[in-house]
This record gives sequence, structure tokens and C-alpha cells, in this order.
Amino acid sequence: MGLTSKGGRPSPMDFVLRLRTYGMKIRYDTTEEGLVDWQGERVLFGHIDFTMSALRGMAFGMIQECRVLLFRSLLMVEVTDDGELTKRGAATLPVIPWKDLVDDPAQRKPGWSVFEDMRNKFPVNGKTWLWDRIWNEDELFEQFVDTPGKEEVDATVIAWREKRLRQYRKDKRQFDEMTSVLSHMLSGQGGRGAEILTIQHRNGDNNTIRGMVIEDGEMALVAAYHKGFGMSGKTKVIHRYPPRELGELLFYDTWLVRPFWTYMGTIIRTPGDQPWEGDSPYFWEPRPESQEESGEADDGEDEDDDEQVYGGEAHSEGLQDSTDHPNMDELWEPDLWDSGRLRNALKRATLRWLGVRVNIMAWRHISIAIFRRWVFDKQVQRMIDEDEGHGEEVDEAFNLQAGHSSRIAGNIYGRMLSEAPFHTQVRRAAFRKVSTEWHLFFRFPSAIYAQAHRVGPWAAKIKDEAMDEQFRRWRATRDVDLKGELKAMVGAKAQFRGVQKGALRAIMAQKSPVVVVMGTGGGKSMLFMLPARCSTGLTIVVVPLISLREDLRDRCRIAGIECVEWDVRRPHEWVQLILVTPEAAVGEAFGQFVNRQQAYGRLDRVVIDECHVVLDLRGGWRSKILELRQLVRLQTQLVYLTATLMPSEEREFIRVMGLPAKEKIQWFRARTERKNVTYRIMECDRKRETEMLVDLVGRKKVQYGKRSKIIVYCETVEQTEELAGELGAACFHRNAGSKEHKSGILRELKADDG
Repeated sequence: MGLTSKGGRPSPMDFVLRLRTYGMKIRYDTTEEGLVDWQGERVLFGHIDFTMSALRGMAFGMIQECRVLLFRSLLMVEVTDDGELTKRGAATLPVIPWKDLVDDPAQRKPGWSVFEDMRNKFPVNGKTWLWDRIWNEDELFEQFVDTPGKEEVDATVIAWREKRLRQYRKDKRQFDEMTSVLSHMLSGQGGRGAEILTIQHRNGDNNTIRGMVIEDGEMALVAAYHKGFGMSGKTKVIHRYPPRELGELLFYDTWLVRPFWTYMGTIIRTPGDQPWEGDSPYFWEPRPESQEESGEADDGEDEDDDEQVYGGEAHSEGLQDSTDHPNMDELWEPDLWDSGRLRNALKRATLRWLGVRVNIMAWRHISIAIFRRWVFDKQVQRMIDEDEGHGEEVDEAFNLQAGHSSRIAGNIYGRMLSEAPFHTQVRRAAFRKVSTEWHLFFRFPSAIYAQAHRVGPWAAKIKDEAMDEQFRRWRATRDVDLKGELKAMVGAKAQFRGVQKGALRAIMAQKSPVVVVMGTGGGKSMLFMLPARCSTGLTIVVVPLISLREDLRDRCRIAGIECVEWDVRRPHEWVQLILVTPEAAVGEAFGQFVNRQQAYGRLDRVVIDECHVVLDLRGGWRSKILELRQLVRLQTQLVYLTATLMPSEEREFIRVMGLPAKEKIQWFRARTERKNVTYRIMECDRKRETEMLVDLVGRKKVQYGKRSKIIVYCETVEQTEELAGELGAACFHRNAGSKEHKSGILRELKADDG
């Protein structure tokens, strides 16, 4: 029994409350057993084990996949596999006017969102943009509508292609699951499952306030649910700011995609059915409490359901297009969420990208550990502790001087007209700082760009760390025993050939630019493999030919060099050598990757192999190769390698690539003729060219034997395919098929048929 106040008689409840208070005091003053450990940049939590570079790769890879899915499948604009808009796509997709957007979070009108604010001038009407395109663009019209023509078509009785609509819904569900994981992981400290499911993109009809607001050109996701709400009844508003790269995707979804799907549901649903209330105001509509399956068991280890990696929508293969009034009402049934679904989405994503399953509770532990190890801002640490209930808010001196606490000041005094209920300016700014630090940890280009335009100790610290890392590696490479490294790679009898040693000395000394002309088979690849093997930094090699990339990758792995081919959906942040095509090298996604590497201080050099191809652009062939000259702007070492640059072409090469005068370039030229190659010219009748070539190949096969390989080069794709058919040989050209198919052809050509 306990005491009560002012003469009341003690009751059992007094004793219970006192015990509870005592227990809470012990709970928050007693440390838990340790769960997290670090090995360098590798985090360990139970059975979970992954590196920070893998985590960053997951973030950028998922955003890239999500971007391609949104632009190509939902917005139906042309985009490359790297997620970059083509010229046609850029002309089609409206631009988000971030800098000009204003918002009024205090507006409580049902249905209100940033798109209803008359002060915002959008380039298109988001409610009808996709619908108008389907109606006006023949290609899209044929995809969605099973009608011969558009003339005098009544949208309410039109025959829609059910299979296409089902695929659109499937893509939308996949997009929603990917953005749920990304929003949870990248917007700052991850909340509980129930928190993210309360976020609305517009005000609800039952007086619920939206959680998507625009603040100074950035998106904020505001959760109004907190772990203590059920016990205290007090709302604790938490602001989380997704990086611009993710905010852009969420904005396009709410601006253009959701209104389109809502309108489609309005006109397609079967007449006489129950009235449809339209699109949910939630990003991820929470399941009603009566239907909850997993409740708040965020840290449970439930088995994954049988859904696919994302979405879980039933396959639409075999569906027939409807011909009259299809009953497709199930396509617009609510897509409901609970903590269990979010947990499973997170576990599937982390299993795919990190190789381990990470649930919501594990991520909360790990993300806090990452903050404490990699973020040193005391204000950020204080905000994290306050959110977990482990600390007390610190009152600012000017508020204490005014006779009240900072909380009272934010809730009552000097509030802005547009301040939303329960929001305070000070806490909002603090939450934004937490999110910004998180974005900088991931090295998002938007965060790096914003930070670069600010003056402060953080920016100076990051720049100093990058420079220190570069100088540490450069000092180490200058002391490398080149001959010893060569023998370790190739063998004890290995010797430098031609200009190899001089060129390597220039490269290891970080001189730039370096141009090396050496014959085929003369050892050009050693000029970037050996430096990469001696360094913990990154060497980028631009290789125009698939056959060269395959061969280089295999040779690097044999030499013990961590080498990968560039994959925009699986960016490798901490490899030693990365192979990339010229087209990808000048793309936006790879440019962002290079910027991140420079921010880490990891970028050692960029090597352009077969650089002479910039002079061979006949007929517009691979015209993007010319854009490689933009690499000159990178503040890093540039190395150009070729076996086919004649002295008479040197001046033109320097001009095209935007290089300085030759006397300012480290220029190395060796003899390029091959003593084991002979040339012979045969005259032939153009009409009998194919016949004579088939005869020549037959004679050469007899001369060299069955195990020999004969390659026939042709001028055009058509001629290549024709001769391959006549000879019964493998056919390889730029349109020969997918990357995997081309790799298979190369393996077939290299195989020893015995």
C-alpha cells in the first residue's frame, strides 16, 4: 500500500502506480546487455553481419530500381536501364518545381495537400496528366484500350485491357513496398512499424492531418504516432526527411500516379456497385485494428509469407483482355498494411541486398549504433536519446530567460501562422538535422551538394578526411617495389616490356594526364592492374568492348584484384577496380557514384582503354563516347591507353579529348607492329565475294586444324548475319542480343573444342 495526496486513503492502485514509477526509474537508469559490435566498418548484431559499403550499395541500388520502375512502368516515360531519362522522356516528364513550392501544414480542410495550394504553379495538371497521355498517345492507347479507334469513344463503356491494368497495379504495389523500406531506412532514425503507417499524403475525411509536407524545398514525412500514445494519450510528432533522391519518387507518385489510378477506378468500376471513396490518404494504408494480424510485434521473427520479393500480386499471365464491361473491381480494393507486412518487406530487401534478414527491431538497434559511431554531432545524439526516452530535453537559455521552458515556448509563443498542430519550429529543425546527418553518412549527392554550399566544421572535416586518405595512399604507392609487385602478379621470371616501367612510374607518381601507345599484347592492362593491386582506392577503367571487359575481369580476379563490372542497381562502393562502358561512364548514375568515391577520398584514377575509338565515329556509331572528354573535369589522374593511335592522329586526339598540349602530357609510345601477324590482300569479284570467302575459310580450317579459331570481320550488321549463316558460325555484333547472350557467344569463341 502507498500514500495518497491530501488526506486521501491509500488504495491498491497507489501501490501499483508507485511500483510502476520505481520500475521505470530502474529501467531507464540500468543499461542493457551489449548487442552490437564493430569490426572496422562491419557491424555485428546477433546473426546479422554486413558492411557499411554494402548498406550504401543497398540504398543506391534500391533507389535506382525504384526510379526505373516509377518512370518506365508507372509514369510510362522513356528511361534507360540506368534510370536516366532519354531526350524523349525528359521532354515528356514534367519537372518538380522544388524551389518554388510552398505549403501550409496548418490547413485542416479534408482532402487538402500541397497540390491544392493555389500558390503553387505546377507545369501540368497532375490529376489528368497520365489520362490525357493515354488518350492522346497512340502507343499508350493501344496498351490500355481494346478498341480499334478513339473516335467517339465513351470512357464509361470502353473495353479496357485487363492484363495491362493488372500489371500496372502489380507494379504499383511493388513500388509501394520498395518505398516503404526506403522511407523507413533512409529518412533518419527508423521508427516502429505503426509510425510509418500513419503517414498521409493528404488530409483525411475524418479530421486526420497529412504527414507529407514541403519545407524549404524538401519533403518531410511526419508521423503522429508514438510508442507512448496508447498509455498517455499524448501525441508526439516526429519529422523525418527523406533524401531528395527518394523524395522525388514519392512526390511523382502522389502528384501523377495516384490521381490517375483513382480516376481509372472511378470510371471502370462496375455500375451499381457500392460507392467508392477513392484513393486512400495514406501512403501505406493501415489495416483496421479488427483485421490486424501481427500488431506491434515489430521485433518478432515471423516467417516470410509467400509473396514475391516485392508486391506479391498474383501473376497475370494467361489473362484475356476484356471485351465488354469487365468486372475488375478487385483491382481497386484497398492495399492494406500492418507492421508484419512492413517487417517482411524489410527482411526480404535486406536478404537480397545484404545477404542477411534484418527486421524492424534489429534495424533500430543497428541504425542507432551507426549514428553513434559515424555521426559525432552532439545535438544529433541528444535528439536520438530523447526519441528513445533516455534523456531530457535541454531548455535553451533565451527561453529560460523569458520565464518558460523550450517546450512551452514552442507550443505557445511566437508560433507561425502555418505551424501545424503539435509541431514546433525548434524540434522540426532538430529532426531535420538528424535526417541530414543520416543522408551525409550515405553520401547522397543531394546532401553532399547542399553541404558543399555551407561553411562549417562538418564540411571542413569531411574534406580533410578525404584528402588525408588520398595522401596516405599516394605516399604508400610511391614506395612500391614495382618489379617485386610485377613478379608477385605474373611470376618470378616476369620482366617489364617496352615503355611499361616508365609509364608505371608516372602513374604511381600520380602524374596526369598519361597517354600510353603500346601494341596489342604488349602489356597495357598491367598499367592499371598493378597500381590497383597496390592500393585500397578505386581505379575506374572505361572499356568499350564486351570481350575486353570479360577478359579483364577474369584476369583481375586471378591476380587477386577485387574487380566488378558496373551495375547501376548494385553499385559496389569498396572494390579496387571497376569496369564500365563509355555510355555508362558519362551517365548520371555513374557520375553520382564517382562523386561519392571522391567524397570518401577513394578515387585514384580513371583509365580509358582503347581510347582511339573517339576518333572513329562514322555514321554516329556510339556517339556518346565523345562525351568522355567530360572526364577531364574530374580532379583525379587520367590515363589513356591504346594500340591504334597513329602519330598523325595525335593532335586530333588531344583536341577531341580536351587535353593540354602534348608537352604537358606524360606521353609514352612503343612500337605497335606485331611480328606474328602478316597481312595479305586478295582481289575478288564483288558478286562472288561470299562464295570466295567461304572457300577461303574452308582452306584455312584445313591448314590450321579443327582446334583453330577463325574470325571474319564485316562492315555491316547485315553482312555479318549473312556470312554467319553461310559459314554456320557464331554471329556477334552490337545487336546480337542481351549482355548475357553476347557473353555466351564470347565464351563459345574462346572455348577449346579439343
